[in-house]
Amino acid sequence: MSNVNSELTESIALTQKVSFTNDDADIGLAWQILSNSKDKVIMHTGRTGGQSSFIAIDLTKSIVIVILSNKSTRQQEVGLKLLSLISRE
Repeated sequence: MSNVNSELTESIALTQKVSFTNDDADIGLAWQILSNSKDKVIMHTGRTGGQSSFIAIDLTKSIVIVILSNKSTRQQEVGLKLLSLISRE
């Protein structure tokens, strides 16, 4: 069992390792990495068949936002706004 945990730990670590950079964010295994001098957030979005999803993990403050929707609209703006509001408290 510890081998499985080790592989999972390594895989999760790779999502946070920058493998590509563009103007908006760094990318690690298809997860966007948003960071500044005090915070680090990884996030991922998806849409298919009329549904959409969003997950953001604030690694600094241990906050997770998950949005699952039965509409194929982008949830990123709402999710990041929620994360911002919760982070201020």
